[in-house]
Amino acid sequence: MTAACEDTPQIANGCCYPGGAKEQIARPALLRVLISFRRSRRPYLTASLVMSETLSADDPYARTAQVYPKLPAELIARVGAYGAEELIRPGQTLFHRGDRRADFFLVVEGEVAITRMGRDGGEETLTVHRAGQFTGELDHVSARAVLVTATAQSDGRVIRILNRDVSHMMASEPDLGEILMRAFILRRMGFLHHGQGGIVLVGPANHADTLRLERFAVRNGYPLRLVDSGADHEALAWMEQYGFSLRDLPAVITPDRAVLLNPATAALADRLGLTERFDPEEVFDVAVVGAGPAGLSAATYAASEGLRTVILGSGAGRPGGHELEDRELSRISDRDLGAGLGGQGPGAGAKVRRAGGRVAHGCGA
Repeated sequence: MTAACEDTPQIANGCCYPGGAKEQIARPALLRVLISFRRSRRPYLTASLVMSETLSADDPYARTAQVYPKLPAELIARVGAYGAEELIRPGQTLFHRGDRRADFFLVVEGEVAITRMGRDGGEETLTVHRAGQFTGELDHVSARAVLVTATAQSDGRVIRILNRDVSHMMASEPDLGEILMRAFILRRMGFLHHGQGGIVLVGPANHADTLRLERFAVRNGYPLRLVDSGADHEALAWMEQYGFSLRDLPAVITPDRAVLLNPATAALADRLGLTERFDPEEVFDVAVVGAGPAGLSAATYAASEGLRTVILGSGAGRPGGHELEDRELSRISDRDLGAGLGGQGPGAGAKVRRAGGRVAHGCGA
C-alpha cells in the first residue's frame, strides 16, 4: 500500500480516506502501483513465490489482517440476515473466472480456495478462505468480469449473498461495509502490485500500440505484466509458448490464456469483460450523449436529483483530448456520482456505456 493509505483508512463510496482526510486516493494509488510495477520489470510471480517473499512495507499483502480479515461471530450473524446458508462439497465451484456479478460468500465452516490460471494453463492458488473469511474484490461490486475462481476444498457451509444484495448490505451495515470495502481495495491493489490475475502484454515498451494497451489497463485499474520484447529475454519464452512472432507484437495474453494480437481497445475491453451492455428492459430518465467533462457534470446533476441517468460515450479517450475513456468514467460514476447522491452508493448514480449498436428511445407519460 502506498504511504497515503497508512494507518486505518476509512472507506466511503468505494474510496479510501486516510484518517478521515478528504483527499480521494483510491484511483491515484492504483495508478502508482501500476506505474511502479511497470518500472520494476519484475519476473513472472507465482502465488507461492509472493507468499515466500519478505513483503515490503508498501506491499498490500503485508496487511494480512485487513486483506483477509476474519469476521467475529456477531458480524457473521449480521451477514446471515442478508443471505442464505448453503452446504458445499469438495470441488464445487462457487464462481468462475470471467463471471459477471458473482455472488458473495462468507465461509462458516470448511475451506474455499481462490485460484487464477497459471502460466502453464493450470490453476494456481492465491489464497484459501476459512471460517469467518469471505470472497470478493472490487469486481464483485461492479459489473466487470471477475479475475479469479472460487472452489470448495472441503465439506462445509457458506453464507451466500446474491450480488444484487451486496451493495444494500454494505450500505445498511456501515462498519461491516468498511471492512469489506477495505479488503476489496487491498486485494485489487495486491493484484496490481504483483501482476496477478490480469493480462501479460508482450511488445516493445515504447511502441505506440504497446503504450495504448498499457494505458488502457492502467486507466482501468486492470492488473498487467509488461514484457518488453526489446530488453527482456523472457519475451522469447512467451512467444514460443503461445506461438506468435515479433511481427505480431504487441500481443496480449488474457487471464484465461487466450492470445490477442495487437487488439483494438474496444475489442480488448469486451474480451476482458470490462464493458457493460444495456438491458433491453432497463429504462432511464435522462441520457447524456458525450462522455466528456460537460457530459459528466450534467449526469452528476441529473443523478443527484434522483433521475436514472446514463452517459453515452464513444470511448475515444485520446491523450490530451477532452473526452475521457468510458471505462474511466464508469469508475468516476461509481464513486463521485454515488457521493453526489449523499452516499447512496453506485446503484443510485449514473451508468456509463460505450456507444455501439442501437438504443431505443421514446417520449411519453
